[in-house]
Amino acid sequence: FPTVILEAQPMGTPAVAPRHAGNAEGLLEGQSALLVDERDIAGLAEAIEFFLTNPTAVESFGANGREFVRSRFEIGNQVAGLERIYDRARGIS
Repeated sequence: FPTVILEAQPMGTPAVAPRHAGNAEGLLEGQSALLVDERDIAGLAEAIEFFLTNPTAVESFGANGREFVRSRFEIGNQVAGLERIYDRARGIS
């Protein structure tokens, strides 16, 4: 998935993205971001307009995104997960 999804959320910026590739894995649909179908220009415009006209939603989606990225993609968590994979590959539990 695009790195920008992980860069925007910790800054409190809700994302609007197409349902494409791994986008859904890098966000919480309906909580930190809105996903639209590919090539759905009207849906994209509606999602952007939703955030432009709902500052409360920007705040809550932003807070959710910060927490989601912090808990799931923080470097320490990523390293620990990678170490667990290496340990399993080496036969260490």
